[in-house]
Amino acid sequence: MSGGSSIFIFGRAVLLATIAVETAQRLFCGMITSVFRAPISFFDSTPSSRILSRSSTDQSTVDTDIPYRLAGLAFALIQLLSIIILMSQVAWQVFLLFLAVLAISMWYQARTNPDYYITTARELARMVGIRKAQSCTLSESVSGAATIHCFNQEERFVTRILSLIDDYSRVTFHNSATMEWLCVRINFLLILLSRTGSYLWLEPKCSSSMGDMESVQC
Repeated sequence: MSGGSSIFIFGRAVLLATIAVETAQRLFCGMITSVFRAPISFFDSTPSSRILSRSSTDQSTVDTDIPYRLAGLAFALIQLLSIIILMSQVAWQVFLLFLAVLAISMWYQARTNPDYYITTARELARMVGIRKAQSCTLSESVSGAATIHCFNQEERFVTRILSLIDDYSRVTFHNSATMEWLCVRINFLLILLSRTGSYLWLEPKCSSSMGDMESVQC
């Protein structure tokens, strides 16, 4: 059993690594081709910090974050299905409970807003990218340092940079809070399912134990 599990884990790792490398290569080649073929007006209207942010942050996300998240999603789904199947063999009421929790979750999601979390997370991720590109102005700052010093605008420049960093930190905090809010909801449903399943599994044993004790006393 351990050997089979090791083979499946190894296959999952190889498959995810292959998909991640292929996706990252296609994204990088397409991005480099678009940048090299872009007109001069594109570089005049687009800050270099935004181009560097796309070529560093987004590329790093595709290389590292997405494969790990896909692996975590696959592991969580397999673990959830395994737990439901095993607990259903012991107490079949667990399967009905799982269907009830799933129906409640879908009903709540459809009643509030079907795209509530997806829309919010997508918008926050876009704002994080914009704020990060605005705060990463090292090349522009170095090239304009003489002009800033000439007009005695050092204090204004420092205040502006700190304001951009605060905006980036604020949006990053809200993005993390949104993810934690989703995790709290999912964990609450999982805890409810596991506690109810444990109760359904232990209740017949407790009842049989009490019946045996009463028969012994008689």
